[in-house]
Amino acid sequence: IDVSAMQSVTNDLLLDIIERRNNLIQLTDIRLHDTYTFAHSVNVAILSALLGVLKGYSQKDLQQLTMGAMLHDVGKIDTPLEILNKPGRLTDMEFDAIKQHPANGALRIMEMQDQLPWANVLASIAAEHHEHIDGQGYPRGLRGGQINRFAKLVAIADVYDALTSIRPYKKAYPPSVAHNIMAKLNRGQFDPETLDLFFNNVALYPVGTILKTIFGYAIVSNIEFGHTSTPTIIVFANLDNKLIDPPLTINLSHTEEKNDAIQAVILDNDLRHFIHELNIDPSYYLLG
Repeated sequence: IDVSAMQSVTNDLLLDIIERRNNLIQLTDIRLHDTYTFAHSVNVAILSALLGVLKGYSQKDLQQLTMGAMLHDVGKIDTPLEILNKPGRLTDMEFDAIKQHPANGALRIMEMQDQLPWANVLASIAAEHHEHIDGQGYPRGLRGGQINRFAKLVAIADVYDALTSIRPYKKAYPPSVAHNIMAKLNRGQFDPETLDLFFNNVALYPVGTILKTIFGYAIVSNIEFGHTSTPTIIVFANLDNKLIDPPLTINLSHTEEKNDAIQAVILDNDLRHFIHELNIDPSYYLLG
């Protein structure tokens, strides 16, 4: 590892995030030993830094957090590529091999403690980013306050980026599905307040997303920090698939039904069928 280069990249990432924070709300993708792990590590560093900024961390804390996030998966260097990129379900033995990477990463970092600043902190992030708040994680089964505070943030960024990335064994999930998995299906895995902070500031419904709402079919036209679950939408068709002329612009944050307004995200084949049936590309409504 070129430590000076990594420190320089860390500082550049932080400067960009701090100066252009509002631009990061659209961040759902920055897109691989393997090139995927490299891209994933950069994504996780940026998302972790964003979380640190939102939590009001000091410059030193942000530097430690961002550098630790970039190195969180360094232990995967010791994991065979055929396991990392296996398209099918892992065997118990293969999953056991994967579960060694946090400890392997911490060991590699500590072997460089004479060169790396804050090696103990960085090693803790690598070692603990798969621990769960409820104690059901690995490798040590730590819970709650036993887990490094930076590792808790990196854990959220790590899983979010993994869910929203294409891998040999899965498609890329949209942010709204990632939110559902992390907040509901994986309850107990993450610090709930930090998870809420993250999803309130990363777009659940990026601009251009097609939604089925209680008001009709709509396209997302704008998102605001702190209100990403209630974007501004342009309703262009009613629930009977009839176009509305003129379309309606609604800021869901200002409606009484804001928590229940969005019923579904229209994706993939359903979206293609929807566009064919209406004979119009909904992105047209973003032009005017």
